[in-house]
Amino acid sequence: MKIGKLKIKFAYLLICLFAYLKFSLPVLAIVPPGVKPLPNIPFVMLDCQNKDWGQIYPEWGPVGGWRDFGPDVPGCRDSTSPEDYIRKAKNIKVTLDDGQVISKPVGVGIKFTSENIQSWANRLNKPEFDNLAFIIAISPSIYGEVLDSDLGWALSIEEKLSQAFPNIPVFYQGTVNTLGSLGNKALSLSNKNIGLKCNGWDIDLDNAQETTDGILSGGAMRFADVFGDQLPVGYEPKHGLTTEEWYWGLMDALSHHPDVLDIQEPELSKMAEFKSKYNFSLLEFTRQHLGKTLDQTPSFWVLLRTTQKTQVCYCGGGANACQSPECCWTSGGRRICRGPQKSNYSYWLYQNDDLPGGKTVTLVSANSLPSPAKSHPYGKYTTRRTDQTSGNSFMYFDIEDKFQPPTDKKGWEITLTFVNSGSDKLSLEYINKSGQTIKKSITKGIGLGQVDNWIDYKWMLEDADFSGNKMKGADFRINCESDGDETIHRVIVKPATTAISASPTPSPILSPSSTSSPKGQYFYPGWQQMELKLETEIPPNCQIITYKENGFWKNFLSFLENLLFAPRKKKVWVKCYN
Repeated sequence: MKIGKLKIKFAYLLICLFAYLKFSLPVLAIVPPGVKPLPNIPFVMLDCQNKDWGQIYPEWGPVGGWRDFGPDVPGCRDSTSPEDYIRKAKNIKVTLDDGQVISKPVGVGIKFTSENIQSWANRLNKPEFDNLAFIIAISPSIYGEVLDSDLGWALSIEEKLSQAFPNIPVFYQGTVNTLGSLGNKALSLSNKNIGLKCNGWDIDLDNAQETTDGILSGGAMRFADVFGDQLPVGYEPKHGLTTEEWYWGLMDALSHHPDVLDIQEPELSKMAEFKSKYNFSLLEFTRQHLGKTLDQTPSFWVLLRTTQKTQVCYCGGGANACQSPECCWTSGGRRICRGPQKSNYSYWLYQNDDLPGGKTVTLVSANSLPSPAKSHPYGKYTTRRTDQTSGNSFMYFDIEDKFQPPTDKKGWEITLTFVNSGSDKLSLEYINKSGQTIKKSITKGIGLGQVDNWIDYKWMLEDADFSGNKMKGADFRINCESDGDETIHRVIVKPATTAISASPTPSPILSPSSTSSPKGQYFYPGWQQMELKLETEIPPNCQIITYKENGFWKNFLSFLENLLFAPRKKKVWVKCYN
């Protein structure tokens, strides 16, 4: 009897260990308890042939796929069964960013009725289909989206779907008019596996957010802020954005903490292109921040912008009832307003305009930036600057107050993306662990990188105390020093993963004309610091060398003619182009 009990206990421990590994791997997003987590990777929309995308487009990085099934549904139209689709994907291997190799995760779209739900559950709830990442409930309408006319159907089967697939996220593809009702019904269910996905994700939508009696209640983008802490949420984009526009589109989506993004093949190629053109790995950044909780995120960030939408239509369903700057109507005695997201894209890092001396000015980039910065994607729409003439020389930033830094925290990294124009100073200011105000200043100009363009500058802080909003109600601020305003696009804050010892250095940002990284042992795009030696071979794409001698910067605009005069075995700054 004792041996039997031990076997039972051992089996129970194995089950618990399996459950822990299956649902708690750090590469997976965390969704409601008991529901299988979604991998932190994009899914290819209408992946009808179930392709091995890693072989076709290795520059994408890891992706999954999904498609719908049935002769009378939009999209893929062949005789493949969902079971065969999942089995084929299981033989395709996907390597995640941490090196873990998994079977290709996939989703399937099914046209459910009240009568066929259990039949589908019997077919798909099988251990062999452990790479089935999610299910989409295809509506009776065109494109499978839940329109107003489909809401009754969707609500009538929502609980049945939740019970039939208790461990798998089941997404409705809603619209701004139906997401709220679907989400509220899903919250009332005991099992929180019903998810919401908005089709039509775009830049600066005029219906991005909706409020009811002044409280956020939904919107085409901000529905995820309302329901995302309890339900799986995601987006599907419109077609046709450019590579440069997709930077803004992805940062917009990520700021609302989605669990899943399904994206068309051409759009993924444009997103991947951003890295080679602008030295910012957009898809990798997306994977790092997709589906992460506050205590999992690798970084906190804010993109400074303001909506450019001035008029909103479709008030209460009326196409001609346009209003500015948002659209409001009364329904059931409640005041409903719909409009764009007016301010920044914040990922648990917030810029506060209301603190003393911190009121910023919005810049329409096309009218106010120097030419190189204007032509870069960061300057495509709007940005913010300080306003020293009105006594507002600061920009204040605050990390989400609910974040609890790890006890073994080794410091912080702060990366500021700003326009390197002029020769004035800017400073990072914060409170250290001894309660002192610390200022770290830099001087703009050629020594930091390309002039009149956006650059990244990173500070490594060993002693910062970001608890309790000690900097006048924020965690830190940027000071323009009243010798010239600062135009800032983005701030990224990371808890340091290793002990801080190195001096801060500028990070490269590629100009729009750059297309790929030059090869070579020493030289890379943008500004890099290196030591010149007699045997160093300098490729012809390196056009500028600057070094410091007797406290002054020396510039060689044509290094091939002047290199013989450059001091050897000294640290220099090298700028190389493709």
